[in-house]
Amino acid sequence: MKRLRIAVFGYHKLGIEVAKHLAPTPCELLVIDSSDDNLARAAERGHATLKCDYTDDLELARAGIGRDIDLIFCLLPDEAQNVFLIISARALDERLTIVAVSDSPGSEQKLRAAGADKVIDPFDIAGRRISDLLVRPTVVDVLDQTVFGAADLEIAEVAVTREGRLAGRRLLDASRLAGGTLVIVGLVRSGLERELRFALEAPEYVLTPGDVLMVVGPAADVLAFRAEAAAGDAQRAI
Repeated sequence: MKRLRIAVFGYHKLGIEVAKHLAPTPCELLVIDSSDDNLARAAERGHATLKCDYTDDLELARAGIGRDIDLIFCLLPDEAQNVFLIISARALDERLTIVAVSDSPGSEQKLRAAGADKVIDPFDIAGRRISDLLVRPTVVDVLDQTVFGAADLEIAEVAVTREGRLAGRRLLDASRLAGGTLVIVGLVRSGLERELRFALEAPEYVLTPGDVLMVVGPAADVLAFRAEAAAGDAQRAI
């Protein structure tokens, strides 16, 4: 299965954190910046790097936009820079997934209008976490030690493909295929709004290509399940 190719534009505070968390995942990560110092810091941490002038479409194309980059994070230090980058990248590749960060009130609307698929508000996330720490500290502590902490657990998406092993199976059967180490939390159905449907609510639901399963379990077992789910009958017979 093709590995996701991700480019992080801007290796500043947020870019450093995003790259750090993406590095252990099964993706091909490229850090892109115009600063030699920032690129040197990224290289020291083991990241592949590329110096690029984001205002030049030819340089963006050379970086892989419109060719083999699947997803980009727009994390440049200035909102206007990110808007320009989003417009340029979207013009080069309509199918590219673009993630941007909102750093001020009203900026989300501008970033989405420019062509961003997802806009993250770190202030909203921080506020929710502070609220959770006050209201349900035990739950937060457990999650930090397991899913979001040092324990080898991962929340992941597993796509149902036409050629794969999951299409045509009941959700209950997919849970059995996953084995005892993984938990299928639910799914996002193909062709509908991105709304999670919990697995316990629909065990008899028949999976179709385009559905996405949400699973929780050890990282290695998630990878194995994803590979098993993607394998067609011919591949399994080899």
